[in-house]
Amino acid sequence: MKANAPNRRTLVDYTVAICTWNRADQLARTLEELGNLDIPQGVTWRVLVIDNASTDATPEVLEKFAARLPLEHLFEPRRGKSFALNRATRNVSSRWILWTDDDVLVPADWLRTYHKAVQTWPQCVYFGGPTVAELEGPLPAWLQAHWSLLSGVYGERDLGTETRTIDEKCLPWGANFAIRADVQQQYQFNTRLGRQGKRRLSGEENELCRQLIRDGKTGMWLPDAQVRHCVPGSALNRRFVYRYFLGLGQTMARKRLHAAEPRQIVRLARSTVARGLRYIQSRFTTPHGDLALAASAFTFAGEFIGSLNSHRQVHSGGREKLQRVQQSGCSPLHVAAAQRDAQAAVDLLLDGHDWRLEDASGRTPLELGEVDLPFLHDVRQGLRRTRGSRAAPLTEAAVPVLETLEKNGIVHVPGLLSSEQLADIRAGFAAFVAQLDRRVARGEGIFAHYDEEEHWWPNDAAHVTNNAFKHCPQLAGLTCHPLVGGVADAYFGSLAHVTRAVGMRYQPMQTRSNDMFGWHHDLEDKRLKMMVLLSDVGPDDQTMSYIEGSHTLRYELQRFLRNAASVEECEARMGTPPRVRDTIGRAGDIFLFDSNGVHRGNRRANADMRDALFVEFCTDTSDIWGADLQAVSVEVRAEARLALIDAAPRKWQHRATRNAPAWVESLPHLGLWLPAAIAAHGRGS
Repeated sequence: MKANAPNRRTLVDYTVAICTWNRADQLARTLEELGNLDIPQGVTWRVLVIDNASTDATPEVLEKFAARLPLEHLFEPRRGKSFALNRATRNVSSRWILWTDDDVLVPADWLRTYHKAVQTWPQCVYFGGPTVAELEGPLPAWLQAHWSLLSGVYGERDLGTETRTIDEKCLPWGANFAIRADVQQQYQFNTRLGRQGKRRLSGEENELCRQLIRDGKTGMWLPDAQVRHCVPGSALNRRFVYRYFLGLGQTMARKRLHAAEPRQIVRLARSTVARGLRYIQSRFTTPHGDLALAASAFTFAGEFIGSLNSHRQVHSGGREKLQRVQQSGCSPLHVAAAQRDAQAAVDLLLDGHDWRLEDASGRTPLELGEVDLPFLHDVRQGLRRTRGSRAAPLTEAAVPVLETLEKNGIVHVPGLLSSEQLADIRAGFAAFVAQLDRRVARGEGIFAHYDEEEHWWPNDAAHVTNNAFKHCPQLAGLTCHPLVGGVADAYFGSLAHVTRAVGMRYQPMQTRSNDMFGWHHDLEDKRLKMMVLLSDVGPDDQTMSYIEGSHTLRYELQRFLRNAASVEECEARMGTPPRVRDTIGRAGDIFLFDSNGVHRGNRRANADMRDALFVEFCTDTSDIWGADLQAVSVEVRAEARLALIDAAPRKWQHRATRNAPAWVESLPHLGLWLPAAIAAHGRGS
């Protein structure tokens, strides 16, 4: 093992990263154990310690170990573990990051176990292993009796002896977690979560892992990569347990994507009381009795307190932050963020200003804590609504189609499909319906969640597939038609990727207003949909209605979390009586429409059955569903707009985890969307 750290700019294989705050004695034990690591032949590594504004002897400990370990350290002045984690992410120079904590002891074969896993599963981008609690003192009888409930309070995470793929039921914790560095650098830790001084907040690594799962990243649980979490004797009491659950409740409140409104806080208070009463009612049948009741009560109390404070926590900054930024000579982008001027930030980003540039305090202009989620939403909306400069010239036939689309938000395009193509697509769709009907007859394929590959939706009397290319391969060729693809590219000003292909059969039924049959927009900044009619649709049939011009409306973040709209609202915001366009046409006709515009489906009991296919185009690549394109020709599969959906993990193969649209949930992780949004305008890569 080398005595001194490699040059900071030297790329090594592994960085062991540790965030620390006022645990000098325990940090010394952790570093001592790292000195005993068995490093595989030819592997390079370093230890990176991020001092989160400690006031104890931490600097002296780091100086002591500087000659014994390949050690470097950083200082993060902002109190909060997630700030320190993000500082490490920005400054690491290695292929992999091994995260652990300053109160964790690792065995000699720890790095070797992760190195073997990296070689064994090259498709994986992250790994995790068990953490066992090492108690410094006798275990009280009451704690021993309730250890199955409380082991997680003391950092214990043991999911069995089997190597398995990481999923929602198998999430690693930050004390023992490895991730490929280039992937980690796309994701920021949520600075509203994580330990902040004596505040026992948590959840920052779980949120990141869930986002990795949503994005189709593969991870593996390694039962042999076990570490020990040191628990001091002072923590073996009920006060420590109750503080943990109070922090858990506050964490739950902070995980919301928006600040709680007064009405929501009142509803939360009512639900807290109701849930507490239910727990009291069931206390005598609860295995852990009074302790479980107390833990629940403290969790609910923390959630309620966290909701009361959510406005202050979400909308941080204010005059003090602006004054600091103006006095420190920061970049114009820092100033725009401090002034909450989203349009100025958009203009600066398009002019080439670096969103990763740190100020004198190590802050980047658009990181959480410097800005909030509503501001990032406004920046993203501004970037996405500003047309890029990378679209190819249009054909003569496509020019009027684009002009109508830009003016109204929807355009009718007949005559693109030949009779043979239409017949093939209809036959493939009919085969899908027949196959699904057979499954339903066996009690399978009934709607469970929106992200399934295919299902029968009893409430809406609809057959649905989210994998339409599998059944209708001719549809993939239509997405690459010069008119369709050219208009899509020109509408965005950049290459329009195909993100999803859907097929729907609507059975006749009474008019409904639920889900897609009430006025709504699709919770997207800018997304283009292509609807292909597979059956004739007349004025009295099951049409889609679209309010022309409503695609130009912008919505704040909270509105994106509840997407109901109305004709009256459109009239008030647009200033003119809205014109409603119905998608009336013949089988084979196509409609292109911006799904951010206000629209709805119409159901009629006396109408004919309606079959239709939908393809979604977007420059945002954070929500690509995946598709089976084996039946599609090699030439079509090679098209750039289909390449990502062909390679993407199939969303229906993963458990549904969305609490909001995927792109909304990706807002805190700038690396997932900001570079692509800038690149669409000819900036960056």
